Amino acid sequence: MTQPRIEKRLLTKTEITSLVDGIKNTVNITGFTKNELKSFGVPYVAEINGKLVGVAYATPLSKDWSELAILFIWPEFRGKGIGTALFETAWREMVANHQSIYIVSRTKSVIELMQSKGMKFVGLINLPWSVKRDVIYYALKSIYRIKEFVRKLIVFPGAPAYHYAIKPLHDE
Repeated sequence: MTQPRIEKRLLTKTEITSLVDGIKNTVNITGFTKNELKSFGVPYVAEINGKLVGVAYATPLSKDWSELAILFIWPEFRGKGIGTALFETAWREMVANHQSIYIVSRTKSVIELMQSKGMKFVGLINLPWSVKRDVIYYALKSIYRIKEFVRKLIVFPGAPAYHYAIKPLHDE
C-alpha cells in the first residue's frame, strides 16, 4: 500500500460532509456538526493518491490542556497504520505546544496507543476540573451530540465503554 501523505490543512465542504457522515456510522465517536468541526481549527489529514483517508483534530481545551478530539479513518483504510501515523503527528504537536493531553476513546488500537504514551486512565469523574468542565460543556452544548449519543446507544447495543486518559505536562 502507498504510504499516506500527512499534512495540516482545512477540510473542504465535501470532506467535512464525508467526515460527519462517516462519524454517524461508527460507534466510537459520538458526533459533531459541520460547524463544530470548523470550530476545531485545522486538522491533520492523511491522503493516499489525493484521496482523504483519515483525519485527526488536536484541539486546545484550555490554556494548559489539549485534546485529541477526533481520530477518524475511513473504514476501507483501517488497520493499515494510518491512524497510528495521525495519532503520533497530533501527539507531537500537543507535546511541542507544552500542553497536558486528554483523550477519550473506546477503540482498542487507540487505547493501546494511549497506553504506549504512558497516559493515566481515569474515570470521567476523576478528570482534572479544567478538563471535566470543558468535556461537560461540549457534551451538553450540542443537541445534535445528545441525539447522536442516544441514537448510538440504540443502534450499537453492547458497545465498549469509553476510556478517559490524561497525560499531565508535569506528572502529578
